[in-house]
Amino acid sequence: MHKYHYKEPKKVETEYQRRISSVNTQILDLTIKPHKSSKQFNLYFVPTLTILSLVSKIERYNSLLKELSFPLPDGAKESLHDDIIVNELFSTNQIEGVKSTKKEIVQSMREIKEKYTKKPRFHSMLKSYLRILYADNKLPRITKDVREIYDNIAASEIEENNKIEGPLFRKESVSVVSATDRVIHEGVNPHYLIEEKMQELINFLNEKDEIEKVIKIAISHYYFGYIHPFYDGNGRTSRFINSLYLNEEYDKLTAISLSRSIDNDKKTYYDIFDKTNSVINRGELNYFIEKFLGFIIEGQKTLIT
Repeated sequence: MHKYHYKEPKKVETEYQRRISSVNTQILDLTIKPHKSSKQFNLYFVPTLTILSLVSKIERYNSLLKELSFPLPDGAKESLHDDIIVNELFSTNQIEGVKSTKKEIVQSMREIKEKYTKKPRFHSMLKSYLRILYADNKLPRITKDVREIYDNIAASEIEENNKIEGPLFRKESVSVVSATDRVIHEGVNPHYLIEEKMQELINFLNEKDEIEKVIKIAISHYYFGYIHPFYDGNGRTSRFINSLYLNEEYDKLTAISLSRSIDNDKKTYYDIFDKTNSVINRGELNYFIEKFLGFIIEGQKTLIT
């Protein structure tokens, strides 16, 4: 709809009504209120052939990853897993502007495996990603679970002025600005509403319905960013939650190969949020879903290579 608004401005309302009235359109119970808008929109998407083709490609690449990794000796598998985790953590830090080096992350992982008494930097973060590979994981069911993930994934690297002071999430308002300091989005506020929206998101992810799980994962990444429950660390927390759910549906290698491809194309990553948040887009998710599924595919392709 964002693109259509500029292409056919006089027909945009008719086109919007046509899309949300289509028998195939999936209208969600998740709502947004864009910046400087008095209107509230239900999120929706049209399950196009493009989206279905991307889902199919993810499944094919996932099968190929399993086929390629299965015959590897245990030592080679462990080395591969370590390398993927190091790259994933390094990339997710790069996206969020957290200074780290691959050498530092490798050293921290070594210290964890050798059970050093002193906890190294990124201790909780590394342990969380290692659990995806080697242990059973608990999916979030209530908002408290999301806060626990944040504490493990992001909290140790958050500056003092961005620490969370609410029971679970931030208490003050927060704005997302562009490179030119233009406000492009304001996170949900106050605290009780953040809790409500977050529980709606958790319910959406865990509900069994006809929407493909990987499409739900893409939508959840957008909605987590829209809610913006923390002052800082939202992206790292959200991407880890994505990995938890990808791990339920696909091979572990697919589950931890997302951040590197996003880091390689941060311009598109920020653009899909910007356009989906805008009032002229009216809650449509197709652009976001397509690009996000593309990030998963690029991560898989890198690992296959």
